Amino acid sequence: MRTTRYLGAFVVVAAFTLAGAAAWRGAQAADEAKPEAKEDWAAIAAENKKEADEVREKIKGRENAPADSVFENIKMFKGVPASRLGNAMEMGFSPALGAKCTLCHVEDKWASEDKKEKQVARDMAAMTRTINDSLLAKIPHLDSEHPSVTCATCHRGQKKPATSMPKG
Repeated sequence: MRTTRYLGAFVVVAAFTLAGAAAWRGAQAADEAKPEAKEDWAAIAAENKKEADEVREKIKGRENAPADSVFENIKMFKGVPASRLGNAMEMGFSPALGAKCTLCHVEDKWASEDKKEKQVARDMAAMTRTINDSLLAKIPHLDSEHPSVTCATCHRGQKKPATSMPKG
């Protein structure tokens, strides 16, 4: 039973490693084929910063209150200081996916559930927690004291994670 768990955890980590490597190679090839990719990201990051700054302005004075007492429809960040939610979105999720806030959110209607991508992001965050908390901890001899995966492990700045190795 123990060997099966280790083997299962190994398979999951190996799959994520291969997918991450493929995504990295794919992102490199995309950047080489499309030199304006960095400028595109700069424009996206600037727009996201503007959105995040507007949210920060609206919550002034309540930055340290729990996010679920400041914002509506909080499911993942309950109890987390409200200021960390904006930072996580702007500096975590957004660059990991190379995406605007509006990939998952309806602009100016942040609590809306109208976009399926919002729930997909929640589900994928739960997947990374499971991998980090349950699976990676069972793999002996990893060269990291606290190994972890994040959105960027597979997405590498792309909306769609790599699902296969690049050809060539």
